[in-house]
Amino acid sequence: MLQFIRFYVFAFLQTQAAYDQMLRNEYGAVQQHLEPAHVKDILIPVPNDWGTIKGIVEKVKQLIEHKEQLDILSNETDEAIAILLDTLLGE
Repeated sequence: MLQFIRFYVFAFLQTQAAYDQMLRNEYGAVQQHLEPAHVKDILIPVPNDWGTIKGIVEKVKQLIEHKEQLDILSNETDEAIAILLDTLLGE
């Protein structure tokens, strides 16, 4: 259940409603700042029935898995290009 809630919170923090709350708490004239305490105070709506958001949570879980896979592939590609460039330029 804890992981289920984490996925829901992650999804909510990507919404305009969460963003608006963050903007309300930021400070700084040139570079805006947002402290952990501000994020902690964001109000997150909690459904009466967690089953109603099961589909959203599953999509978020898939999204995170895909992002992790993308990071792995990106790193592997960067390494392969670096090796290729070393080979091509070393000749």
